[in-house]
Amino acid sequence: MKLDCFNLIEPELIVFKTGKEHYGDKLALWRNMGCATTLISGTVEDTRKKVMKCIEDAAPGGGYILASSNSIYPSCKYENVLAMVETKEKYGRYPLTG
Repeated sequence: MKLDCFNLIEPELIVFKTGKEHYGDKLALWRNMGCATTLISGTVEDTRKKVMKCIEDAAPGGGYILASSNSIYPSCKYENVLAMVETKEKYGRYPLTG
């Protein structure tokens, strides 16, 4: 089976920048925002910082997908989900403008 994308199942446990450095030219990387962490218990500012860190670490050069883990849990804070989407739309579109 050919692998085209790697879904980082446990975002808090994987050093994402290292994955991009080692596999970014071979695979698309799918970085999960922590539904069980940031989107539930974080603040809007925590969420924005996490999205920006993901974009900074993985988006340069292409091949990056920002997503929640596998869904948006009912316990996720609406304002955090909105902050994730708004930040991604503003800073995470190709070509990256910084």
